[in-house]
Amino acid sequence: MKISVAPLMKQPYGVSETYDLGESPITPRSEHAALLEIGVRAVEGDALFTHTNPGILVQGTVRADVELECGRCLDRFIARVPARLEEQYYASIDVVSGAVLAEPPRDARVIGHDFLLDVTPLVREHVLLELPLKPLCRENCAGICPTCGVDQNERAHRHDEVEDERWSQLRTLLADFDKKK
Repeated sequence: MKISVAPLMKQPYGVSETYDLGESPITPRSEHAALLEIGVRAVEGDALFTHTNPGILVQGTVRADVELECGRCLDRFIARVPARLEEQYYASIDVVSGAVLAEPPRDARVIGHDFLLDVTPLVREHVLLELPLKPLCRENCAGICPTCGVDQNERAHRHDEVEDERWSQLRTLLADFDKKK
């Protein structure tokens, strides 16, 4: 989502504006289409843009509906992922005079000559940081059976214990040891 910050940068330092960052559903042709790569299906939230000395400070919160794969049963599900945004964007050109400004820090986000601020990469990064390491479709997910691969949420079942022949020699030695005691 690209937002023109030129009008805000013409205001005195400290002036703020709130922008809606929501979009539902996200499609390949929408403003937040880059979020589809990480499974985001919809996003809602807003951000406060504040004119600062170096440029624009973006602060806000978003809630993204992300399609994830359960770490136990491998089913796909939608999870609501909240993320807090906070980033300083540095102006490279003075909005009034057009003069080139001081070089921003190396890894800084820069406001280009068109004064359009693309917040989609910012939302993408912060949502990625908040994704669970092992997502679960529900807290009590039973997962898949390690023996046959059946989803145990749909059909609970048991298998008879099958002895691993590789351990038979050790079992014989342990049994002989127990007899000698």
